[in-house]
Amino acid sequence: WAADGRLTNHSNFVDIIFDWRRWSPKKADDFVNTLTNSTEGLITFLTHFTHKSSSYTITDKVSKDFWTIDIQNISELIDLDEITLKIRNIASSSDFDQLNELDKLSIKLFLEKVDSNELHRQIATEKE
Repeated sequence: WAADGRLTNHSNFVDIIFDWRRWSPKKADDFVNTLTNSTEGLITFLTHFTHKSSSYTITDKVSKDFWTIDIQNISELIDLDEITLKIRNIASSSDFDQLNELDKLSIKLFLEKVDSNELHRQIATEKE
């Protein structure tokens, strides 16, 4: 599946990668690194971690839907520092507007989470 592209396009990509990583860490890590070396592969990788969630509080009459990205799971598979610069370059490139909506959303969500995490780290460091 990894060799012919079926894994990259599979709807259960994240679960499969984590299972594969338990069985054969080196092969799974090599696959992720190879996939994320290309711009298209990196974007595809991100979109697999982007999903719609819902929240509901006691005062809400209906649930609120929102999009999120699971940066924690991403960080377990690849070094965030390694891919953040690449993703920033994609976001600032002239090709960004040509991407589909899910791709653009995934990039924006990733950068928001990374920036938020960096801000939280700075605040924690300043308090120490």
